[in-house]
Amino acid sequence: MAQEKDMTAFATAMMEGLSKMLGCDCPGERPGDYRDSEGLLVCGVCGQRKEVRRDIPYIGIRVHPRNCECEERRLREEEEAKKIVENAQKEADSILATAHKSADELAENTKSELKLFAGQAVNALKSEIATLVTNKIVSADVKAFAANKDFLNAFIVALASKWSVNEPIVISTPDAEGLKKYFAVQAKDLLDKGVRIEQVNGIKTLFSVSPADGSYKVNFGEEEFMNYFKEFLRPQLVEMLF
Repeated sequence: MAQEKDMTAFATAMMEGLSKMLGCDCPGERPGDYRDSEGLLVCGVCGQRKEVRRDIPYIGIRVHPRNCECEERRLREEEEAKKIVENAQKEADSILATAHKSADELAENTKSELKLFAGQAVNALKSEIATLVTNKIVSADVKAFAANKDFLNAFIVALASKWSVNEPIVISTPDAEGLKKYFAVQAKDLLDKGVRIEQVNGIKTLFSVSPADGSYKVNFGEEEFMNYFKEFLRPQLVEMLF
């Protein structure tokens, strides 16, 4: 007797499980539905039964709900719509992630460009300051150097003593007479070795040096001295200033 009760309870539980498995999400009877000659509910739209009789061991015949054709179609459409929504959400998330990544990259690139621009601006400002300071220092000193005849002549003697070692040279200057007198007193040996001093009028440079054969000429004027001293002083000045 106890065994029979256990079997009945087991069958009841199994039936309930089957009811859930074989059942449906159908809402039950809807307007337009009707019952056929066997008393089973029929869908008023597709004409298929929405209920079915099942013979369950130890339980007997029971009526269980089932999905009709239009209910199955509705469930499929809902599932497809759900998938569409899920795919759309995934695509939206992907687009959003890409947008965030692009925005981050743009922000990083902008920062890098701004940093580069700032560095270039600072360097340009440093260069401008160095140029202004160098010009001011060199311009005054070169003009003073050019105006000091003794200092200029001493420079020409020092230059000629080095240059004339390998070849005879010609020094061209607007003040050849004054330079010859200076050489005669301070560097007569250079004149004896063949250094020539020639008068040249209408030149903008202080003097020029060329070999005796005239194959080339190097001019020495205020502009040339300024450029030379600027190149010499600029690196040291930049280091001192910055």
